[in-house]
Amino acid sequence: MSMIMNHDITSLMGQRIMMRNSLAMKRSLEKLSTGLRTKIADLDNTAGLAISETMRSRIFGMEKALYNTQDGISLIQTASGALEQTNSMLMRMRELSVQAANDVLTQQDRSYIQVEINEIRDEITRLANTTQFNRKKILSGDNAVLWSSTSKEVKAIVNGGIRSIDQFGQKYAVDGNYKLKIRAEAGQAEVQKSDILKIRQAGNDSSNKSVIVSKSVNTAEGLKDVKVDSMPDGSYSVNLGGGSSPDPLLHGSYGIGGISTESTVTTSFNTTNSPVNKITVSTDDGIEIWSTSGANIFRTDTADSTAQTEYFNSVLNEIKHNAAYKGIKVNGNDITSLTISKPGTEAVGLKISYEGGGAGNAPTSTIDSTVTDFASVEDMVTVDSGDALSVNASILFEVKKVDSITGTVTLSAKANILSKNGANSTANIDDIMLTDGQVFNLGDAFDNAVTVSLSDFDHVYEGGKFAVAVTAKNVDRPLGFNIFSQNFGYAGVSTYALEYDSVPENEINFSNYFIDSKSGEVTNGTITLVTGPELRNAADKLLTVDYIPMTSFTVTNQARTAEGNTKIRDIDKFWNSEGVYLVQQPQELTLTQGDGTQAKVTIYGNDTLDDVVKKLNTAVAVGLGQAKYVDDASKFVTFTEGGTLGTNAVAGTIVFRSALTGSKGQISISGNEELLNALSLNTIQEARESTYNVDVVDAHDNSVIAQNVNITGNRLIGVVHKNVDVEFDSMMGLQATWNESIGGYSIQSTTGNNGSDVVLHLADNTMIFQTGAGEGEDVMLAIGDMSSNALGLDRINVMSREKASYSIDIIDKAIDRVSMQQAKLGAAQNRLEHHLGNLSKETESLIEANSRIRDTDYASEILEFTKMQILMQANTAMLAQSNQLQTQTILSVLRQ
Repeated sequence: MSMIMNHDITSLMGQRIMMRNSLAMKRSLEKLSTGLRTKIADLDNTAGLAISETMRSRIFGMEKALYNTQDGISLIQTASGALEQTNSMLMRMRELSVQAANDVLTQQDRSYIQVEINEIRDEITRLANTTQFNRKKILSGDNAVLWSSTSKEVKAIVNGGIRSIDQFGQKYAVDGNYKLKIRAEAGQAEVQKSDILKIRQAGNDSSNKSVIVSKSVNTAEGLKDVKVDSMPDGSYSVNLGGGSSPDPLLHGSYGIGGISTESTVTTSFNTTNSPVNKITVSTDDGIEIWSTSGANIFRTDTADSTAQTEYFNSVLNEIKHNAAYKGIKVNGNDITSLTISKPGTEAVGLKISYEGGGAGNAPTSTIDSTVTDFASVEDMVTVDSGDALSVNASILFEVKKVDSITGTVTLSAKANILSKNGANSTANIDDIMLTDGQVFNLGDAFDNAVTVSLSDFDHVYEGGKFAVAVTAKNVDRPLGFNIFSQNFGYAGVSTYALEYDSVPENEINFSNYFIDSKSGEVTNGTITLVTGPELRNAADKLLTVDYIPMTSFTVTNQARTAEGNTKIRDIDKFWNSEGVYLVQQPQELTLTQGDGTQAKVTIYGNDTLDDVVKKLNTAVAVGLGQAKYVDDASKFVTFTEGGTLGTNAVAGTIVFRSALTGSKGQISISGNEELLNALSLNTIQEARESTYNVDVVDAHDNSVIAQNVNITGNRLIGVVHKNVDVEFDSMMGLQATWNESIGGYSIQSTTGNNGSDVVLHLADNTMIFQTGAGEGEDVMLAIGDMSSNALGLDRINVMSREKASYSIDIIDKAIDRVSMQQAKLGAAQNRLEHHLGNLSKETESLIEANSRIRDTDYASEILEFTKMQILMQANTAMLAQSNQLQTQTILSVLRQ
């Protein structure tokens, strides 16, 4: 056994072994502390470390992909929830359309339904534009395709994405620019027409029996309006004159008086320039002829007596055939002819021919009479007014009694009085008893200035009537109103003098007595001028002009076609069967266009037809926005007074014209049902969609994608791409021009065969969910535009039964599209959920594999660690023993 001091080989060996055990124990301790079997410092397992790091990178990516997939599912659930609400709203819209298709509803009921449909439609669009996930709008179509076009009249309707997968599994997007050449062929716009609007027949409205037509009003001179009450038929005009007073004007109902002869028929004509209303012929054979009709008997000094003879003959012929008059009999038999002739300058002959009576049917007989005596109202009664008269008046006289024995005539008088300050009053005077040549003063009511006298007793008969107009004389600065009238053959003028400073600035009422020359009926008619302060200023102009026209108008009390300035209260259809005026309160009408656009107008009870037409025209032009399509925006709604507005014109009708072709241009009106029935609009020209011919080429290389595609309507479906429709403005390439000859808008192409060139740019914006750890491990999701316009709901119109029924089909298609999108979202969600499960399992497996490489096996490692601890303790003890043994051995040798 060697004994070496400087190099203790045994100790060195023990140290080496101890160092090795210490390193092993350190590694074991590190594995136990970190739980990892491999790390960068482990040079004994570098391959495992590399494998582990590769696995770890994928594990981290897959774990994030799990989150991405879950986020994608959340986005889909958000979109699905919004579409569920859209579907619910579509179901409600369909329910309303079914309800509106039932004809138990009124037009007003349908308008209420249309309002709710419009609100639903707006909410569907709002939902599409505002539904978001992480600030991304997911139902507007923007997360499928981004688009732009060179024309505001062309837009894309996105139904899905344009990214595709080729046969090799490569994803690509159909981005690019597409040139569209669009050629338009005009369709047809709807035209509607009302029933013929007629003026109400007199007597239907007890408050006013007269209707004004053909009215003109001089507003520049201070006249705001003119109204009438109980005026007879005729034409009238009111002038502002100087106030000079003409002689009193008499007009009466005197006619042929009752005459008796012994053997031959000799009749005398009591005549005037006014109409005849009574014929009496008596003979001792009992022949009697009675009539309450006649017209314009002529005088021997009349310039055109021949023409008057012909006119009188025609009137007499009317008497014979018109059952409205008393029957004219000769010996109980109808006359066969009744003629008047003028054999000479002094006499007029009346010839009556009749069939002989009795069973034998005697031959035709004639009675001839010669008229040589003429007498006028002025010849019988004279009315005079003095210079002291301070009031204006229209006075009606009636013969109450004729006493041939005493030679007296008893009259009564009643008057409409207009004071010089514009105040109205009335007066009645009974028992005016006159003898030939006697003058009777009418008394205080007329300032004792109006007198009446009798000058011809023989030609006055009971029941005779005549009227006289008298004018105020003592008026400072008189302002004269001259009322000219032409009615029933009577032409006359009533002059009213009012005091300049007292003329009312509100209303002036002029009341006149008129006598119907056919029936003898007396009318107390009133003309009311609605004035303004400018009226007084007009008086200064009378210093240089003779008169100033203020108004002219025609009054009718018969059923006749209305005119534009006829007030709607004077039109028969604006009154119901119970005599109630339909516009007693303002009535609101709603105009609904086929695309859902609405406009409202308010009709007032005092409106004229022209007012109503103007309001409706403005509603179409401005409210519905059709003015931009036409060259003349004043012809959408017109009233036809004559056949001058083309083939659509029928006098007395309101014509509604649209300038938009097809269903989008159809106009429906809702409001009070009775008011709508008054208009009774019916379609006389059906709407027809425009047609388009479209070419589509690639804007970059001019390769043809589609050519000569013919479409009806304004949507090109799936040609550019199966998920992209192209919608045109319904009037693209078209212009509506007013055509006087057809009385409507002529719609023609503005581009002809050249068409319109539009470039449409599409860019893919499909949403991509990164659902894996590596490149290309993704899922695409494209959600189309779910707005009302994209779904076709802009065409929903339920304002008629037919349109409501058609709307049901449109809504069904929208429901199908939303349901299809929901199905796609549901399928995508299922796919992601399956992928989520697969991804979780794959991640778990990879983590497990990585764990086997990287993680510490605590059971074996603790055993190893314990072994190392024991060895370390043994190494320490052995090293100590070796050192001690070596030292003691050497020292023993030294001691020896």
